[in-house]
Amino acid sequence: MESIAYIRLMRRLSREVSLTIPAKRRLARSLKTYDLDRLKVARVQLAPSLTADVGEAAGEALERAERYVRAREDWIDSVPGIKGGLPVIRGTRLTAHSLACRLDHGDSFEDLVAENPDLPPEAIEAAVVFAKTHPLPGRPARREHSAA
Repeated sequence: MESIAYIRLMRRLSREVSLTIPAKRRLARSLKTYDLDRLKVARVQLAPSLTADVGEAAGEALERAERYVRAREDWIDSVPGIKGGLPVIRGTRLTAHSLACRLDHGDSFEDLVAENPDLPPEAIEAAVVFAKTHPLPGRPARREHSAA
């Protein structure tokens, strides 16, 4: 979670302030000292007269990440005997990657929810986010090049 806070802070600060590499390292170390609840409301000192409000800069992203982690723990499972151990929605044979692939090829999130009425939307959302953040191993897909 501290990585999310760090990235959000750096994006916000890059418009106004340029930090040295040692200052960036100090910031990263400082963020690691907070648990999640304290991180959401933390104010970190970047320089003697410069503080950053982590909650303002990264609060929303931290909340989304926390919701995803909870949903992933509740809904994503990998069992060797089911679909060859690929990550599935717990209690089903729906792989996370097959759901993400369907979205990539034109199905809507609402279509997936309608076809799986026994599953809460957060289970499908967790599967899709999991698939996007954990690509399958192997060669990358081949990209078609257009003649320009």
